[in-house]
Amino acid sequence: RVNGGYEALIFFEVLVEGELTLLGRERIVMENVVQPYATGNFTYNRKRLVFDHYLVKNKAQIVEVPRRKKEFYNLLSRYNTQVKSFMKDNRLESDERPDLIRITQFYNDLALGNS
Repeated sequence: RVNGGYEALIFFEVLVEGELTLLGRERIVMENVVQPYATGNFTYNRKRLVFDHYLVKNKAQIVEVPRRKKEFYNLLSRYNTQVKSFMKDNRLESDERPDLIRITQFYNDLALGNS
């Protein structure tokens, strides 16, 4: 990324490696929190740790994991029917880190012919 005239490096954590590689990235965001009280609202800022997830397709293209399930399934087009069934049977969500790890491992097992 180019940031203010210089290139900023971005580091990723490799969560699952295979035909489909899952990467994770942490970042801290500031959020406003409003708490209602009898006499009014109390507002304060707090820092929160957020995890972003990316998939590496074809060993070259890094794509952020879509928030919408339909877009997520389209990204896994090669085995999207099997992945959809696997997610439903195991009650997995595409926006939860442990679930994404299981889904990616399942996809890679399919790609290797192990499932």
